[in-house]
Amino acid sequence: MTFIPYCGKTLKELGIEDEQGNLDLLKFKEHIEVCPFCKQFIFLLGADFIDNLVDAFGRFYKVKLC
Repeated sequence: MTFIPYCGKTLKELGIEDEQGNLDLLKFKEHIEVCPFCKQFIFLLGADFIDNLVDAFGRFYKVKLC
């Protein structure tokens, strides 16, 4: 699973994805809480979705490309 920000920026540009392809889920959560475009994630996925991901995978999530 990966996320594509609605604001048009990449996860790397936002400092959410590092060079190894790890996503910092807490930085992603912080971004979607303040970005007017990306706030849609909260409404689409639910307010607890990111917290549930952090509980399941930890703060850093490795992006796997098929």
